[in-house]
Amino acid sequence: LGWPHQMRRGDFLPPLTGEYNILVQHVIFNKTTIAGVMPRDTKYITTIREPFSHLKSVFNWYRLARAFRIRSKNPVGEFLRSPAKYEARQRDVIPSKTRNFMAFDLGFPVRTQAGNGSAVREFVRRMEEDFVLVIILEYLDESLVLLKRYLCWSLSDILYWRQNKRNYQYKATQLSLKQRRAHQKWSNVDYAIYNHFNATLWKKIEEQGTDFWEEVRHFEVLHNDVMQFCQSSRSVMKLYIAASKWNEEFYVDSKFCAKLKLWSIHYLTFLRKRYFLQRTSLLKHKTKSAAERSKVQRRTHCFSGSNNVAFTNGTTAT
Repeated sequence: LGWPHQMRRGDFLPPLTGEYNILVQHVIFNKTTIAGVMPRDTKYITTIREPFSHLKSVFNWYRLARAFRIRSKNPVGEFLRSPAKYEARQRDVIPSKTRNFMAFDLGFPVRTQAGNGSAVREFVRRMEEDFVLVIILEYLDESLVLLKRYLCWSLSDILYWRQNKRNYQYKATQLSLKQRRAHQKWSNVDYAIYNHFNATLWKKIEEQGTDFWEEVRHFEVLHNDVMQFCQSSRSVMKLYIAASKWNEEFYVDSKFCAKLKLWSIHYLTFLRKRYFLQRTSLLKHKTKSAAERSKVQRRTHCFSGSNNVAFTNGTTAT
């Protein structure tokens, strides 16, 4: 929404029931702006990944080897020999796709404050206050189970389909010690953010107790079963997921699989169509109050582990 600029009200459709309950889109994080749109009890969540793997992914997605006119078989390694030289070859509205790109998305003023150590530390501290959870991509299943516990979600809410998993020539490239130091210096804010929240993720997990790992293993088996089912011809039938210590019973069918497989752009199209259908329906039934239309059935039981009461029953922004 608005990316790579700040989100504005003109970037989204008005709510049908008086308020939004979830924001899941690519935005430049600005808590003041988002808080002006979302309810007061909103919980903020974001996702980050190891900075060098992110750099390789960005190089591939934006075809930066071509943009920087790098002809090496290891374009990322060549780039790190002199990143400022190559960055000067491209002008963009985004300050840099290779330098502190995650920090840019999170709202850090990368143009002016990347070299200010105290500003970086203050930004990380403020992120700690703002986000109930920072998901680490390298530990996605662990992060999702923790998210499920914090927000009192179901295991069916955190099932996902692996997409955008691309192979490219330099994907397995590893950094030499010299290159690692060069990249840490070049993208210092991203490393500060990643190192801090990678460490705090494990502290949060430790607080959950030993049953957390039981639930992670249960989720991994369930996720694998659902993936196999949705890939097979059996998906014309239904997959029964039995109730357990971690979830209510539920079914996976072809419609569930179809939605799970949708690319984000296609899911957005699906949601827009549903939005306009619901708007038409609401205009025909103006007698219903906003409260009646927006009423959501609450769960009678929360499969959320222990010590998470303070986090449940909130709306979400990611």
